[in-house]
Amino acid sequence: METSDYALLFLANERLAHAREAAARRALVASLTARPAIRRWLGGVLVALGRRLQGEPAPQRVPS
Repeated sequence: METSDYALLFLANERLAHAREAAARRALVASLTARPAIRRWLGGVLVALGRRLQGEPAPQRVPS
């Protein structure tokens, strides 16, 4: 049995739509996971500021 051109086009469009949805979902997840880095940086800045206000020397960073 041979598949018609219409059915083949329909299946291809469905697969394309599914791939686009998955790519959009991955992009959304990737954009949401970048936020903790900002929070971590801001937390470190606030801790360093607090230590400086208390008169403690800032800890030396170890190169990674």
